[in-house]
Amino acid sequence: MENNNTSRKVKLGVWLVLAGIILGWFTLGAGYNAGGFLVRHFLQQPEVVVEVPNITTVHVNPLSAPIYPIDHDFAYIIPQIKPAVVSIYVSTTVINATGDARDSFGSGSGFIFRMDEDFAYIATNAHVVETAEQIFVSLDDLSTVPAVLVGSDRDNDLAVLAVSVDELRATEIPFSVASFGDSNLMRPGDSVIAIGNAMGEGQTVTMGIISATDITITVLDNFSRARIPLHVIQTDAAVNRGNSGGPLINQYGEVIGIITAKLIGNDIEGMGYALPANNVYDLLLELMTENPPGVSFVAVELQQITDFHARLFNLPSPGLLITAVTPDSAAYEAGLQIDDLIVSINGEETFNKDEFNAFMTVLRPGETAIIGLYRNNILLEVPVLMESVY
Repeated sequence: MENNNTSRKVKLGVWLVLAGIILGWFTLGAGYNAGGFLVRHFLQQPEVVVEVPNITTVHVNPLSAPIYPIDHDFAYIIPQIKPAVVSIYVSTTVINATGDARDSFGSGSGFIFRMDEDFAYIATNAHVVETAEQIFVSLDDLSTVPAVLVGSDRDNDLAVLAVSVDELRATEIPFSVASFGDSNLMRPGDSVIAIGNAMGEGQTVTMGIISATDITITVLDNFSRARIPLHVIQTDAAVNRGNSGGPLINQYGEVIGIITAKLIGNDIEGMGYALPANNVYDLLLELMTENPPGVSFVAVELQQITDFHARLFNLPSPGLLITAVTPDSAAYEAGLQIDDLIVSINGEETFNKDEFNAFMTVLRPGETAIIGLYRNNILLEVPVLMESVY
């Protein structure tokens, strides 16, 4: 009997232990859950700070609309920034060593950065447009509208064009104004896109990263043949001929640079350069007011005659030979003719196109200028009313 009692006591002890373990398990779980509930709902939690990227726009035209995408997907940004980007097409007359003249064509890119009721102002590179006799811009690579050079800065490779807002609207193609971002916030590794008229084939988009944010390159000035230092951002986004003057865009759809150059060579790839937005914005505003739209215009086509050409063709002087006169223009009404050789404006010698264009920036539309010219080797003075491009 003693043994049986002992056996029952052992069994009872085992069951008590098991019951205790089970009770403890549930109690622990309940305590854990209850504790978690109290912690979550009643005790103060440490603050979780989620960093939201700063909106970097520093310069916004009243008519522009920053994009600020919630998700920084370039597939979302590109359709919104493209209406601010234009393709630029230029032409000029080139005279070869034998005296033959031919038309030379070029292309580049730009973007609308400012707009008022009458004009849209386009930022681009000086080297794209400075030698151009005719400038046209296109929003869709199909229809074009004429543009005029308002201001240019060779030392910083910047230029500003103006186009008529009415003419842009007449194309029935949507256009917008780009916003500038803070280029000082860009870091090596940040994603960017370049949009431009690559190879003159129309707007294309390439993507890359910022490789360096503050380096100096040296470019050759086509006029003085001097070497000019430029402070630039480096990117590995593909840059091709025709991209010059186009925008470099950050992940917010803002312009943080203006494409200006690339390294070229068989062993070179992914070394493009852009002028930082923070360095160029104020300069663009200055250039925008340098020669306001409505600059003077004489509706003739000109071919430059050098001393060599004058001797070769037995002409009385170097100067600017009129090769075409626009019908119904003020120049036509004044009696300017093909083969007239312009040698002065208002008594000051004018032997090349740079001098002629300099006079056009000083004279205002509606003024009358006295143009000195040779016709059949006879020196004449012809009063011509200055017209406006628009």
